[in-house]
Amino acid sequence: MNYGDMASDEMRLLLSRLHPYQNVAVAVLAAAVVWAALSVVLVLGSRRRKLPPGPRAWPLIGNLHLLGAMPHQSLAKLAQNYGPLMSIWLGSYLYVVASTPEMAKALLQTHDSTFASRPSIAATVHMLFHNSDMAFALYGPYWKLIRRVCLTHIFHPRRLDSFSPIRLQEARDLLRNINRSCSYGGSPVPVRLRLQEAANNIISRIALNKKYTELSSAGSTHDLIALIDETMLLLGVPNIGDFIPSLAWMDLQGWERRMKVVGAKVQQAMGEIIKQRRAERLSGLPAADRPHIDQQDLLDVLLAAASEEKEEQITDDNITAVIMDMYLGGTGTIAITAEWAMAELLRNPEVLKKAQDEIDMVVGRERLVEDEDVQEKLPYLRAVLKETFRLHPVAPLLLPRESMQACTVGGYQLPARTRAYVNVYAVGRDPGTWEEPLAFRPERFVGSDVEENGQQFQLLPFGAGRRRCIALELGLLNLRLFLARLLQAFEWSPAAAHAERLDMSELFGLNVMLAQPLTAHVSPRVSPTLYM
Repeated sequence: MNYGDMASDEMRLLLSRLHPYQNVAVAVLAAAVVWAALSVVLVLGSRRRKLPPGPRAWPLIGNLHLLGAMPHQSLAKLAQNYGPLMSIWLGSYLYVVASTPEMAKALLQTHDSTFASRPSIAATVHMLFHNSDMAFALYGPYWKLIRRVCLTHIFHPRRLDSFSPIRLQEARDLLRNINRSCSYGGSPVPVRLRLQEAANNIISRIALNKKYTELSSAGSTHDLIALIDETMLLLGVPNIGDFIPSLAWMDLQGWERRMKVVGAKVQQAMGEIIKQRRAERLSGLPAADRPHIDQQDLLDVLLAAASEEKEEQITDDNITAVIMDMYLGGTGTIAITAEWAMAELLRNPEVLKKAQDEIDMVVGRERLVEDEDVQEKLPYLRAVLKETFRLHPVAPLLLPRESMQACTVGGYQLPARTRAYVNVYAVGRDPGTWEEPLAFRPERFVGSDVEENGQQFQLLPFGAGRRRCIALELGLLNLRLFLARLLQAFEWSPAAAHAERLDMSELFGLNVMLAQPLTAHVSPRVSPTLYM
């Protein structure tokens, strides 16, 4: 019997049951006291620089123990003591955290070119093939190439227009599926699940010309749906080795081993899909004439770029990583944000009624809301979404950035490879920016020039600068259409007895969502023909 293995297994089991960040600290202290002296030297050396104020760091673990269950909330509270730009040590790495619009602007606009890169972590190495997606890619020629290809061929306004039939069909199917729930027993509707189905189908049809539900039968060995879900989970876990590289070899939590397994399965599953598509392309048939293909999708675009590009090689692993990006970023933002919006509307029935009244007055109940209505004629509905983004950003810390050279921000000297978080959760609740910051009041955005596009730093759901989310416009189109049609087509009431007691607790991960998925009672409010 190997007692060392038994002890290791027991430690991993214990860690899996303990709180993620707090017990990263516990595990490290228990297993790695020998490295403490090195950490003390590192921290003391840093104090000779003029860094932003921040909490005192512990040897080795830095300030990991302060993050708690909700890091964005913990950092917002720390900022109340240490200021709008503070420094913290997460293990071996120096981070700065911006918590006001002014400091967000300093990092994302004034020093955008300096903080244009990303830190590399185990999850992106093993599951996104050495950061070869777009969101987590290191700044350089490869990122510029992939961004240019996707902007030109997928996210260009003309291409977004070409996806309208897909989006409108899936939005209509969303209504049909919810209405079917009304017809069969009237049980509460699982809001997030229905939204995820619709959002996933849109993204999947754009990426691979298949509905999301068809991926498990796409001819691959592994269930791609399950792999996408597990990748999303593992990208959000706190892995000790990402904070303290000297301990990475121990894989104390077992996360890295799991990431390698998932990455290999994703590589095989997508590799089979890519191989099949490459064979179809070599057949000489145009995209529209190939089986089940309506138009050129993201996979076609990337395969074409791979065959044409001379300066930067685009491998099958690169293609896999970029396609995974679409699923990881696109579906969560749409479904989770729309769920937050519906939860706030159920808690604030006067806002719900006002939004529905606007739709009834502009569109009526004899036809469904279209994109043009939302873009030009429904300002209050758009304000509801902005207020949802303000209070409930899906990525409350955005993705971390990393400086490529030393710089001075706000009078503080930051060394090269400083990592940066912009706490958009704190920015959205900053009492110096917002009146009654904790109240859900969409009226604050009516007549305002504040948009979600990263040009104004009070509202940053998609980030800003050169690393702003490339799919911003597609996400907004889907969100606005989904929410408008849900409000137009159904009367809503909370499944809970008291709307004001609706549980708004958060669950932290790659995306921050409602801890308890929202359920609601619905009933039809438009012509029956509109659900067909």
